Amino acid sequence: MLCEKHEESIQHLFFECSNALHIWRWVRQIFLTSYFSNKDDLLSFIKCEGSPLVKLIKLAMITFSIWMI
Repeated sequence: MLCEKHEESIQHLFFECSNALHIWRWVRQIFLTSYFSNKDDLLSFIKCEGSPLVKLIKLAMITFSIWMI
C-alpha cells in the first residue's frame, strides 16, 4: 500500500491518499484551480478554457503527477 492506511482503490490512491493530496495541492497552486475530487474533475480541468499549449501543459503536469503517485 502506498500510505499503508487504506485499501488501494483508484479513488483512494489518486484522490484521497495524503500522499496524492500533497501532489494535487502543488498542481492547484501552480494553476490556481480548485480541488480535484475525482477523475471527472481532473478531466474538466484539462479541457477547460485555454490555448492548446496551456491544455498540453496541463496534461503533461497531470501525467507527471500521476506518475509521482
